Amino acid sequence: MTLFRCHVSDSGKLVPEDRGALDKHLQGLKGKVVWLDVRTERKPRSMDANSYLWGVVYKTISEETGYEIDEAHDLCKSMFLRPDDRYTTTMLDSARFSEYIERIRRFFSEKGIYIPSANERVDAVS
Repeated sequence: MTLFRCHVSDSGKLVPEDRGALDKHLQGLKGKVVWLDVRTERKPRSMDANSYLWGVVYKTISEETGYEIDEAHDLCKSMFLRPDDRYTTTMLDSARFSEYIERIRRFFSEKGIYIPSANERVDAVS
């Protein structure tokens, strides 16, 4: 899958940011049937949210389970990302990122591992 960032003009026309790259890509698809997936751009997660994920969520899981932080990350991705998230946290918008975090917190809470919420984490990230 190749993504091209576009906007919709006031007249309702699709305008790619890099028309040349899109045209070149489409040339390689001559004669093929393609699908166009149109989604509105959403706000990406913040650096604070990313720090919370790695410095609180994964760190807590690591400390409580013995997994390395990268292993906790891989485990959580495999368990809690939806298939349409393409199994990566880097492209999650803020809404899906919050959903991902809540799935993790809920699961580990049921296992007796408390992960503080982002609002509780004052000075928790070191």
